[in-house]
Amino acid sequence: MPEPQCWQQHNPVHIICGSGSRKQLAKHLPVAGRVLLVTSEGMVRRGEAQALIQNCMGVEWTVQTITPNPDLDLLDDIHTKLHPQAWAAVVALGGGSVIDAAKTLALALQSPHSRPLQIWLREGKLDLPKPLPLVCLPTTAGTGAEVTPFATVWDGARQKKCSLGGLGLFPAVALLDPELTLSLPWQETLFTALDTTSHALETLWNRHATPVSKAMAVEALRLLDPILPRLEHGLSDLAMREQLQTASLFAGLAISQSRTALAHAISYPLTLHYAVPHGLACSFTLPALIRHVQAEQAFPHTVPLALLQSIEKALRQFNLHKLLHHYCSTEDVLNQIEQMFDPARAENFVLKIDKSWVRDLLLESLAGLTYMRNA
Repeated sequence: MPEPQCWQQHNPVHIICGSGSRKQLAKHLPVAGRVLLVTSEGMVRRGEAQALIQNCMGVEWTVQTITPNPDLDLLDDIHTKLHPQAWAAVVALGGGSVIDAAKTLALALQSPHSRPLQIWLREGKLDLPKPLPLVCLPTTAGTGAEVTPFATVWDGARQKKCSLGGLGLFPAVALLDPELTLSLPWQETLFTALDTTSHALETLWNRHATPVSKAMAVEALRLLDPILPRLEHGLSDLAMREQLQTASLFAGLAISQSRTALAHAISYPLTLHYAVPHGLACSFTLPALIRHVQAEQAFPHTVPLALLQSIEKALRQFNLHKLLHHYCSTEDVLNQIEQMFDPARAENFVLKIDKSWVRDLLLESLAGLTYMRNA
């Protein structure tokens, strides 16, 4: 794939990594004003939210918990509750859903609208304001949301996945402390690691990838390669958690430039209609996609063949097609092809495809097959 003749790279997030880095939060908060802490019920229950607050003496906090895949109307309701107060900053302590919700609220709380998400995402009037400063402390290693300029919002009333995007969606600061990921159970660890893998690969078969984003994606795969086969047995290994978090960071930085492609387009209807976890939904097609892109010699020449083969082997060991069938049937998946074929994300993909191609890919992936299409 030829390098683009003209490309650009921009990511303004101040990134701080390492064990104990969460204790630096106070340095990145305003000296005065109320701060909104967006987090999960699990973080509150385990005491992580309170510990974070106690490390920031003198800060006036409000805590708002978020459920996975927060709904548009729910976020507007939260905005209505919070909007009368003046806010100085937002802090996100959680995984991708929490961070996306925090990004959305950092914008919404600056809006004059009574229900801004209704205005922005249903009426299409994207008059996005300058957001409140946002500091992210991810508790999973996979979404990379702490360094990307977009947020996913689910519209249950319209059965639709929506996105907010733009430079204002970049957080101000990302504090990546691997200690915050140690409590993540096996399945959530697996699904977020799969999300990282998907982000890296989606960059490498993306028409909008830059030399920098491709280099970051390759490095993410190099970091993942020795981890994936032993992931289940290293949950308490802080060094492994840190390496997984670094891989997630690099993959997040990569998609912050290139955005995602076909595997993610396929995933969204499955999460929306069947509650398939995002990391599983965007990764069950990856082994087949690796083979198709490799067969067409469409990977960048900088990607080692042995690395791709090793990643594919690791993905196959998880039997992702069997995990997916816990949530939906083959018929369920095939019924969503119309929604999966997103022209914008299909255009990102390096191969020329149509709905028939996608159907064959799904059948191959759902059966866990290793043969090539039309072979």
